[in-house]
Formats: sequence, structure tokens, C-alpha cells
Amino acid sequence: MGQTSLSSSSSSSVPQPTDLRLSVAGAVAASAYASAGHSRRCRHRHHSLASVATVGLFFLLLLLAIAASVVPAAAQSSSSSSSSSASSASSSASASVSANSTATTTVSTSSSSTSSSATATSSSCYDCSTQGCLNYGTCTGSGCSCPAGFGGTDCSTPLCGSANSANSDRPTRSGDTCTCDSGFSGPNCNICESDDVCTSSGSVQSPVCNKNVKVWKSGYMSCTVNSALLKGVYPLTSVITFYRNVTAGQTLGALWYNNTEQFMCDISDCSQQLVDGQYQWYCSSLACECIGKSAFCGGPGTLINLASAISEASGSLTFTCDSTNSTSCNANFAFLSTLFPSGLTLDSCDFGECALPSDNPDLQTVSTATVLTTGEKAGVVIAAAVFAVFIAGLVVAILEQNRRRKAPEPPERPGVTIGFSIQSYKIGNKSVLRDVTGAASVGKVFSIMGPSGEFSSTRDEGETTLLDLLAGKTKSGVTAGAVTVGGEVATSDQLRELVGYVDQEDLLLSTMTVRETLLFSAELRLPESTTAAQRASRVDAVLADLGLTHVAGSRIGGFGGKRGISGGERRRVSIGVELVTNPPVLLLDEPTSGLDSYNALSVMRTLTDLARKKGKTIVFTIHQPRSDVYALFDDLLVLSAGQPLFCGAGADAARFCRDSGRPCPDGYNIADHLLDIAAGALPELVMGEKDDDDVGGRTTRRRLWGWRATTGAPASVAATTANGGSTTTVIEAAEAEAVAAEVGDGEKEAAVEAAPVLVAGRAAHAQYRASFLTQLGVLLKRSARHLVRSPTLLIGHLSVTAVLAVFVGAVYFASSSTLGGIQNRFGAILFMLSLVGFASLSAVGSFAAERALFLRERSNGFYGASAFYCARLLADVVPLRLLPALLLGCVAYPMVGLAPGADHFGKFIGLLLVFSAETGLFCMLFAVAVADVGAATLCGAIVMLFNMLFSGWLVNQDSIFPWLGWIQYLSLFRYTYEAMVVNDLSDLQVSDSINGVSFNVPASVVLAKFGFDGNAYWRDFLVSVGFLVFLGAANFVLVHVLLKEHR
Repeated sequence: MGQTSLSSSSSSSVPQPTDLRLSVAGAVAASAYASAGHSRRCRHRHHSLASVATVGLFFLLLLLAIAASVVPAAAQSSSSSSSSSASSASSSASASVSANSTATTTVSTSSSSTSSSATATSSSCYDCSTQGCLNYGTCTGSGCSCPAGFGGTDCSTPLCGSANSANSDRPTRSGDTCTCDSGFSGPNCNICESDDVCTSSGSVQSPVCNKNVKVWKSGYMSCTVNSALLKGVYPLTSVITFYRNVTAGQTLGALWYNNTEQFMCDISDCSQQLVDGQYQWYCSSLACECIGKSAFCGGPGTLINLASAISEASGSLTFTCDSTNSTSCNANFAFLSTLFPSGLTLDSCDFGECALPSDNPDLQTVSTATVLTTGEKAGVVIAAAVFAVFIAGLVVAILEQNRRRKAPEPPERPGVTIGFSIQSYKIGNKSVLRDVTGAASVGKVFSIMGPSGEFSSTRDEGETTLLDLLAGKTKSGVTAGAVTVGGEVATSDQLRELVGYVDQEDLLLSTMTVRETLLFSAELRLPESTTAAQRASRVDAVLADLGLTHVAGSRIGGFGGKRGISGGERRRVSIGVELVTNPPVLLLDEPTSGLDSYNALSVMRTLTDLARKKGKTIVFTIHQPRSDVYALFDDLLVLSAGQPLFCGAGADAARFCRDSGRPCPDGYNIADHLLDIAAGALPELVMGEKDDDDVGGRTTRRRLWGWRATTGAPASVAATTANGGSTTTVIEAAEAEAVAAEVGDGEKEAAVEAAPVLVAGRAAHAQYRASFLTQLGVLLKRSARHLVRSPTLLIGHLSVTAVLAVFVGAVYFASSSTLGGIQNRFGAILFMLSLVGFASLSAVGSFAAERALFLRERSNGFYGASAFYCARLLADVVPLRLLPALLLGCVAYPMVGLAPGADHFGKFIGLLLVFSAETGLFCMLFAVAVADVGAATLCGAIVMLFNMLFSGWLVNQDSIFPWLGWIQYLSLFRYTYEAMVVNDLSDLQVSDSINGVSFNVPASVVLAKFGFDGNAYWRDFLVSVGFLVFLGAANFVLVHVLLKEHR
């Protein structure tokens, strides 16, 4: 903490105006010093901390406390040892405050005063080559060559007379003011007032006195500084003078206090123009120096020593006036922007230069509406490119949708015979299937049975694995073998085209009705050339076939305790979802699982009717069917330890058991007896060699395919390799007939009846029957229905947001511009961002509810990841993220009393909406990457908390250790919070009093204290938009890569 030493000639114990000036002066000096040292802060961060530390609120409070209490006490025990005039001794004290990197401040008082001429060095010992020239004079062989209006050995002495005379002929100033020649004015008599004082230079034209702000060649001007903050420190008159040379692009600017020059700035790279009708003189660089021991630079009358800040000043100058005839202007020095963000207001400006009328230049006119910075141009180009890509993609999508709608409707697909010859299927070193051969014929139901095993996620003995291979599902193991359709070897893509697959678990959206569920499948999986009437007719036919017409308008239910249709009806709806596409082959995994005996029999009768009446090929797995269900089986495959125990007609199983020496007891369910055998009750049956045993005049090999069949698939069927979790069967096309022969004559005979020509698998971009736009529209329609019919989450978001918005507005109601009000503004903004951020964690749960359904529907070819992701964004971000954020901002913003004006409000709402979308996508990232809802929510909450920690309010950004400082740049809160507080406080003046002492300083001082950049709004806004785009792209990639069904 800074140390303070004071002495004073005053004996009064009551705070004087000087005390307040001391306090405010501390902030002025520190802020100017911090701003001037901006370039050094980029090189030395630890020095930045010391500089900025002298700027802020704490330093202001410390100086005010000293001014109110310490100064009077110190004054009582001190005495003055020197004096000048009585008026000077009684009206002012001089102080010296040195702000350095350790924030140590020294204040000393003196009652002596002197004129600036007293600082001039004796000519007898002055050498400009070693000691230099003040006021940016030039050292020549004969001494200093001074700017017009300055003289003396070191150019520190103001000259009087007029600019018509050379410096050497002009009298020096005696006293506090100059006596100027008639027709001239200004602190050093350089400004002409009328045409008649301008002397001719031999030109045909008569010179005139240009009193306009526009410079013709080189002109002089002076303005009175009108700044409440500056007057709080230096109450006497402050004047700025400029010498502007348009030809050289140079400016010399001086600040005068009480008619005494304080410092001079050499400003270069200057030009003038009209910007939206407003005159502007802009210079890109400057350097300043103190003029001796002036009041601003530690000399007599000093209240604050600005010498260090002035000597290190840099940056630009923007001098503007409302018009070329205006006398009210503004000077904005970049190095003072923290303390004076709107610049210094200048009044009573007087301009004058003697020049020829022909010298009057035409000013370049610039419109800010059409002039963009390099960054803005880059932003426009990027935005235009993104928009162009969007439009191009939309056009392509529309053309593709129209093409598909005009394509001819494919012919009806009849049932087909599907055969299989699987030599082996292994997961690592474990063999799941071995030597499994068989065929499912048209118009029959083919059942696969076996005891529970340990080789798959469903704990099956290979039944579900075999079913997955028949469906062309992506498997994680390695397969050797082939699947044939009508005697031809089929690829995985071709199988997915022909097969409808019903999983063991019913995954249906609870808020949809039975009809809507089937229509959803029809709209996405039937060709787009199918009309709406045709799709509706197909749905009605399926409802009738499955016996679901009476519940067509009932909701599925079963979620959140809401009743819906029965379990058997749910299972039939799952079958209908696949059946609506009229697949030639229908595969079902455990269709009776979880059903009572009545519903199980009902489902099996439905499947039997589909096979026998509709000509479908039905294959399913089943565990422990009761006898009446077993009686419906046409063909049966029983697996034991991944090998076929029995494969033949279901009616032949009892004879097989009897002839094998293990007859089924009377009254005992043959299905249970077969499962007992498969579980190992008769291991000799598995190990025996009975391929050619005669069973009722027919060989077992003929009717009981796979009962320890030793022939196997042809040697030409090569083993496959797992590549990235997918399995590819390697088989030569010329050997297809041999593979087909392996599955038996039964398949060949059925294949003759209906042998469709297998078409090549569709390309990856065309693997879905519906186009992208159709997928997106259907998904959005379903999401909207779900949101309306299950509005708990939406109502919860809106109601909680409304209550908390009123709560925030009441707690921080009408925050003022006092120190307490500033604290409230900081707190209110952070609370609103925290509310939006943590409310976004609901995205984890809502996404998890649809995760499994998406995996199932994507695997079954309903829609692609792109359509799902876009629909998810629109259905989640808009109603659950943007709408509550808009409500929060509209209610809380006016109640808290944040910066008035439509522009400030619009910026705030825009930032809040971007931030809400950011945090929603941020939480969705965890929902996609982590399947467990609890773990995803925990990770999201912890990371969100760390984001909030580095917002800039809970910890000062400049005080973070460098090895931890990089974390703040990854915080979503940091950029939004900084932009919001800058938007609110940039134009605010902090007005307050401490111990009865009032002060008024710009809120930009407070922003600098907390490490915020007062000019960072648009930068932070663009960074936030960049975060939003990045999170959206990251989610898109993760959905595409991670959310795939693996079996």
C-alpha cells in the first residue's frame, strides 16, 4: 500500500477545497500515468499492475480519507519556512505526488511561487547540445531555435508582440500575461484577429486572417478547457493552444494553467477532413515534455506531479469541432482516454492564421456510414461468406428435395428368402458364433432360440448377434461368412434396404399418438414421391393389420407416470414403425419380452398373420415361449454355446429329441426341453457326429440344418477384419452360388418363387429416403408437438426466469452512480449471467431423454445426424435458451437502472442472447460426450463455475499469476461480462462523497481498476460470437462421430 508524507502551512482543522483537489488529483495522476504506460504494460505486466493499482477506487478512497482527516492534523504541527505574496500563501498549497511502480505517494506543501521565466537557465552556462531545448526547439550552432512565440536560451519563455515579428524581435513576457500587438491575441500573441494585421509577402493577393477552424497552411488556436474533473484538481483557468501545420502534418500543443505553460506535446502524422459534416484534425502519434518545474510537473503550485505520466505519454490525438465555424470543440488524447473517455471539452476557441485566399484547401469529406475499419471489413467478408454458403446449401437442399419428390415410386417389394452361412463371429478371442447355417423362407416365421449367454450386451447365446448380422448392423467383432438374399450374397447396405428391424426395447416418444408415430416413420422412410394420401393410407392399413385401429388416437404414454397404451400395444406399435415401410424381411429381437402370456400370444399371432397373409419373411429371437406360442413357429433354430443344436421345422423338434435319446416328457413344453438341452443337460448331443442319422425317412442334414453340421461354408469365404468398429464381409462374387448352396435346398426353392435383384447400396449422402429439408421439417414438427404436450421444462424456464428477473430488479433497484451503485451494477450483471449460465444445464437432461431414441432411429435409417442436430438446435436453443434470456433482460434491465438509451439496451440484449446460446451449446457438449446424465451435469456445473470465476469480478484479471492467467481467455463469462459492464459504465460519471468530501470521476477509472478495457465492447462481442460458432461446430462433430449405434 502506498505511503504518504504531508506538511502544510495551514493550521485549519476543517477540510478545505484543496483537500478535495488532492484526493481527486490522485486519481487523475494515477489514471493518466496508467494510460500513458499502456505500451509498457504490454511489455512488463508486473509494472502494469503497479501502474493500474494507483488508478482505482481504493486509491481514490485513500486520498479522500487523507484529505479529510490526516491533512488537517498534519497541518497543525507544521510551519512554513518561506513565503511570497500574501494572496498566494493564503489561497493555495503546492503538493508533490510521485506515482511509481510501488504505488508510493509523497505529498509536500510549499507557499512559494515563481514565474516561468525563473526556470530559464543562465545563458552564460547553458549548452543546448547537452541540455536540449524546451518546447521542442531545435539546437543549432548559435543556440536554440524556438517555435514561434517562445524564446529564451532554452525556449521556455513565452514571447509577446505578434507573429508578424521574428522571435528575436519579440519582447519576452513580464508578469503573468502578455501585452500583444494590436490585432493579435493568445497566451503568446500568435493568433491574428483581423485581415489588416496580416502583412503582405509580395504576392499579388492580399493576405487575410483565417478565423476558421480549418487550417489553410499553418495556423494558431487557443481554447479554454471545460472539465469538471480537471477543475476539481486545478480550479484556475486551463487553456490549450495548438500550432497546426497542414503541410508538414505536424502539431505543437501546449497546456497553460493560470497563464503559465505546463507542458508541450509534439504531435505528428496529422491530417484534416470532414467526417459526417464534423471537422476533424487527427494525428496518429505524439510525445510530450514538461516545461520546467510547472504546477503540473512538480513545481510551485503543484497539487499532483504528472511529470512521469506526461513524459511517457503516447498514442493519438483527435481534435473535432461541430462545424468549420464552431468555437466549441473536443480534444481526445488517447493516453488520457481512461480518465476522459469522451475527451476534453473545449470552449471559447479562437483561431487565426495569416494566409492567402488561394491557400484555402478543399477538405476531404468522409461518411462513417460507408467507412469500415480493417477488422470490420474482415467481419463483413466472413459474414457474407457464411451467408453465401448458407444460401448455396439451401438451394442445393431444395433442388434435392424436388428431385426426390419427382422420382418414380419404386415397385412393391415382396418377401424374400434370406439365408446365412456364418463360419465364425469373434469378439477378441471369444467365439460367439460357429458354423451356423440356415435359411428363412417367404411366408414363414423363423424362430431363433437359445439360453442366456455372456457374449453380448443383451446376454444372449448368439441369437441377437445372428439377428444383427442378418440386419446388416455395424458390429464390433470379426465375421467370417455371408448372408444371402434369394441365393445372392448381400452386402450390409443391401440388407439394410430390405430389412425392418424391431429391437427388444420399445423406444417411442411418449407424447406422440399411435397414428402420429407410424406417420412419422412413413414420412421419413417412404420415398418422397409418395403422396400424403398414400402415406396416410399405408398407416391405416398397418393399424388394421396390427389391430391398433382402436388406439390410433391414443398417446404412447409410459413416461413421467402418464398412462398410455398397454405393453402389447406398444410392442405392436414398434412393429408397425418398421412395417409401415413394407420391408420384405422383418427381424425382431425378443418381441414377447416383458409381456404377459396373453399379449405375447397376441403379438405372435400378428407376426404369423403377416408372414402367411402378407407374404413377409419373419425372423425373430425368443426365450421360453409357452406351448401355444411355440405351436406358431414354422422353422426353428436352437443355439447352444454359439453353435446350432437344432435347425428345422418346429414340429420336428420333439421327434429329434426322441431319436437323439432325450425325449421330451409328456405334458412338458418342448421349447423348455430344448432350452434345457442347449444349456448342457445333454452335452453328448453337441459333441456327437450324427449328421446323416435318418429321422423319419429324411436325413437330419436335410431337415435339421446346422445340428453339428461339419460341412461348413466354402473355403473361399474369407475372414473379415474389424476396421474402426465396423465389420466387412470379404467374399468373391463368383462364389455366391456356392455360399447359397451351403444354406440348403430349402432356400433355393423359395428363392425361385421370389428372387429380387439386389441393387447396389446407396451412397452415404443418399442413405436416407427423405431429403435433408424433409427430415428437418418432420423432426421440427415432432419436437414442437413434444414441447407443447410436455411443457413442464418450458414453463419452468419461463416462470423461474420471470420470478428471478423481478427479484434481481428489486434487489438492485434503480442502481445509482455512487460507489455503492457501481457495486450493484457489477453484481446485477454477474447475477443475470450466472442465472442464464446455470439454467442452461437443463440442456443435459433434455438431450439425454432423446439420446437413445436418436441412436435407434439413426441406425434404422430414419434421418441423419445433420438434420437431427439442426432440429435440436432450433427446438432447444430458441424456446429454452433465447426466450427466457430475452424475458430476463427486458424485465431486469430497466428495474436495475442500467445505462439508458435504446443503443445500450440493444447491445445488452444482443450480448445476453449470444451468451445464452453459448452456454446452452456448452452444456449440450457434455450431454453429447458423456452418456451418464449425472456425470454430464456434474462436469457441466463445475466447468461453468470456473468460467464464472474468471469473469473479471470475482478475481482481478491483472492480478492472476501468469501460469494461470491463460485460463481467463477460455471463459465464456469473461468476454460477455466485460462487454456488458463497459456498455453500462463507459459514459457514466461516479458521483459520491466520503466523510463529507464530494467527488466526481469517470466510471472508466473504475473499469481500469478492475482490469476492464473501456473500448472492448465490439471485440468482446465478436469473440463471444466466435465461441458460439466454435461450440456449435464442436457439437456437430461430436454428434456425427460419437452418437452411432455399436453392437
